[in-house]
Amino acid sequence: QAPAALCLVPAPAAFPPAIIVVPAMPLLPVSLLLLAAAPHLPVAQGSKVPVVKWGQKPDRVYLTIPLPEVEEPNVEFNENGVRFSGQSRGQDYDIDLILLRGIVAENSTHVVNKWSVTMEMPKARSEPCWKRLLKTKETFTWLKKDHDRWYAQECQHAKEEWRQTYFEAKLDKRSPNDSGDGASASSPSSPAMPAGFGGGASVPGDEQKKQEQENWERVTKTFRDKAVPRTDAEGQKRRRRKADRSKL
Repeated sequence: QAPAALCLVPAPAAFPPAIIVVPAMPLLPVSLLLLAAAPHLPVAQGSKVPVVKWGQKPDRVYLTIPLPEVEEPNVEFNENGVRFSGQSRGQDYDIDLILLRGIVAENSTHVVNKWSVTMEMPKARSEPCWKRLLKTKETFTWLKKDHDRWYAQECQHAKEEWRQTYFEAKLDKRSPNDSGDGASASSPSSPAMPAGFGGGASVPGDEQKKQEQENWERVTKTFRDKAVPRTDAEGQKRRRRKADRSKL
């Protein structure tokens, strides 16, 4: 502690000058003074959630975490999702993803390069592409679609093939989830899917066409019976609008 300072206080002529002792402020350590003068440095406050970009094919899911120079990466796959943790430029990142459907964990792989961490996960079953990545319907700002790894044509083809197989099963009067031997193909982690996705038993050509035609006529008749007939006033308005357009 610094010594006390002496202050000389003027006094009237009749009295001698007074000396008052003023205590000095304590001196701060040099280390604290240097720290106060130094620029503020960011300090990591726990783990952050990284940005996740995802794409897919009918049979697999792709994830990309764009973090540069990841140190101590840890990627753990399970049948319901994946967990990632690591450090990038002094900041810790951690995320646990529960996917919409199941994956094959033992065949899933990941690659760590200078700029990102990429993952490839086979789906538990080949099916039409998922509407979302996560099981929860909540939206997140850190979750983005990877358009470079989004195979729209293959997804559309799988969707059309699924529909065809589904309606063939319906025409055969069997459950879409029923495989050829009667075993159910559904599971808690996957949607109801027709057996033999991408193929399977079918009815001979002529009989199948006949069944499809009968089914089409039955469905058409059902919709026509439910349709609300148009009134004459609506028909007149429609004809007047059509006539007015033709005059222009």
